[in-house]
Amino acid sequence: VASNVNITNLNPFGARSVYDWRNLRLIYDKLVRLSVDVEPTPWAATGWDVVDDTTIDVTLREGMEFHDGMPVTVEDVKFSYEAFMSLPDSYFAAFVQPIESVELIGGNVIRFNMEYAYAPFITTTLTQIPILPKHIWEGVEDYTQYYNEHPVGSGPFEFVRFRNGEELVATKYEDYFHPVNIDGFIFKIYASPEGVLTDLELGVVDMVSYDLIPSHI
Repeated sequence: VASNVNITNLNPFGARSVYDWRNLRLIYDKLVRLSVDVEPTPWAATGWDVVDDTTIDVTLREGMEFHDGMPVTVEDVKFSYEAFMSLPDSYFAAFVQPIESVELIGGNVIRFNMEYAYAPFITTTLTQIPILPKHIWEGVEDYTQYYNEHPVGSGPFEFVRFRNGEELVATKYEDYFHPVNIDGFIFKIYASPEGVLTDLELGVVDMVSYDLIPSHI
């Protein structure tokens, strides 16, 4: 995949660009993902129950693992949401602002208590907040300043390497619960749109990550 925009941050708490998140959202998983018809689809969650206007129970899928082999638990989900709730200036601040508290009510269920009714909670909040490994992040003093040199998530692709200004490489996570139809991807970074066009014409890359400039179209 070719891009003439560099990746600036591999830290989910520090990433503020759609270019960063195009890769991070493949490495880190979400409770819900949107289908091609923009319908919320259970993902890392098997489903949800709207108890009332300000209470939503979400059931975590069993048997998932982070890329380092550690299990994904409700504690990881609770930690992830509360961590983003503690950062009022984060990229996802607006999505977690309506949440008053997150609690575990037994089994694999996470309860979200809302300060007020928030209609897009399923389609925005649950589809955006990444599930982070608590065992890695709980010891970090400043979430936003952590370099996160080797991102560990539970998504469909496992991080391999990143060379600033050159490429990000990820491979299919073999133990992912959902079929993944490619072996991996290389996100190639170019200094100019001309480099992107040249390698697209030569077949060095399969696709571009963003629109071509008008003259190249």
